[in-house]
Amino acid sequence: MNMVRTGVVTHPSQWPASGYNEIQNRPKRKGIINIDQLLELLNIDQYQSLQQLHRQWVEEELQRDRLQRVPTWSESIAVGSEAFVEQTKEQLKSSAYHLKSKFVDGRYILKEPETIYQVYLPSKKGRLRLENSYFWRDSTLNT
Repeated sequence: MNMVRTGVVTHPSQWPASGYNEIQNRPKRKGIINIDQLLELLNIDQYQSLQQLHRQWVEEELQRDRLQRVPTWSESIAVGSEAFVEQTKEQLKSSAYHLKSKFVDGRYILKEPETIYQVYLPSKKGRLRLENSYFWRDSTLNT
């Protein structure tokens, strides 16, 4: 939905590398999404049921025009159960030793503290945002 939100496409199916397409057209080889695990996590018995529900969920969100960015999801390293977040932190090893999981809006999150971005990317907002970045094609190093 990010590419829809940013206006690159009008429907997630139009973005070839989207998760939408991977769920709707299960790859013959390995994909990024573990469909079997997703079915289990959602307690869905059949792949066709997942496809139908997924299409329905996406269409509902598009009709409701709920395309705004949700910081909990877009600014976090991991979101989910306490066990999932802690497992993710453990897998990141030393790069995440200083991070602490927090309980926010009914779920656990793991994210970098904003102060890190304020030190390395000083700006009015102090976050990684489009206005705080530049594109490689615009760089003087790319000449």
